Amino acid sequence: MPQLRGPAWQIVPSAIALAMLLTAAGSGAAWAQTPPGGAVPSKANPPAPSKGTRPMERRPAADATATPQPRRTLPEIETDPSKLPPLVARMRAAIIEAAQTGDVEKLRLALERNEMPPLLSKGQTGDPIAGLKARSGDGDGRETLGILLDVIEGPYVHLKPGTAEEMYVWPWFAAYPPTELDAGQRVEVYRILRAAEFKASLATGRYSSWRLGIGPDGTWHYFLAGE
Repeated sequence: MPQLRGPAWQIVPSAIALAMLLTAAGSGAAWAQTPPGGAVPSKANPPAPSKGTRPMERRPAADATATPQPRRTLPEIETDPSKLPPLVARMRAAIIEAAQTGDVEKLRLALERNEMPPLLSKGQTGDPIAGLKARSGDGDGRETLGILLDVIEGPYVHLKPGTAEEMYVWPWFAAYPPTELDAGQRVEVYRILRAAEFKASLATGRYSSWRLGIGPDGTWHYFLAGE
């Protein structure tokens, strides 16, 4: 064992000083790893975002059970008049026969098949045939008869079958959204309407020109334009 040089009272203070120095060094390292305030961040308690920083927003997960909205089902376009019920076909034939004569008065024969006259104009009063003459450009009703033939001799649609509002409607595009018609279908529209007349339907998204409806029992319900 080596001998210690010097008095014992000189060696003890030196040892104490060395121990204090080592303790201070360890405390400094620990202080450097600890943020001000003494709070140590952990995965369980993440630090709060600083001012001016938006926390990450969590969007709700999509509901996999949500039912998609069904698209509107458009009626089938029928081009074969032989598919019409007998009573509907009979009324259609009577209207065509009367219109082909060029005499609007002949339409009375078709009108008289109804218990009530069909609606030929909104707010109709008085003689419906007189109303057809008044709205015809030639004053005799022949222009209206020509339009009537173009409408009823073309394709049609069967609307709301099995309900109180069941109807066979001409022309077929009266039941279609005007803005969804393709180029070829618009050509069919222009066989009856001028482009300027069709613009009103395009603006509103709903057909609002010449159309004719016959019920499944053969009742002629209406022949209207723009109402």
